[in-house]
Amino acid sequence: MNQEDKKHTILQSEIIQRKDIFSFNLYEAIRPNAVSYMKGQVYDKKTGKLLKAEYELINLSTGKIIMKSMTDETGNFLVCPSFRL
Repeated sequence: MNQEDKKHTILQSEIIQRKDIFSFNLYEAIRPNAVSYMKGQVYDKKTGKLLKAEYELINLSTGKIIMKSMTDETGNFLVCPSFRL
């Protein structure tokens, strides 16, 4: 998201079976933070079978572990890291 995008938000609604788009400036204090999502799967390299597993998100610059979590029963994960980009 570039700086210009952060200054505006867009609302969309259905009015009389057509879509209207509204745009307006947001005060900096109420602008939302940028959000990133990560989605993936853990699987056995030889069999291709999905695995339940613990995984870590690591900052490659510092080597610091940012977060740890578990996949679901079928090896899938979806996370929204709680750190600023």
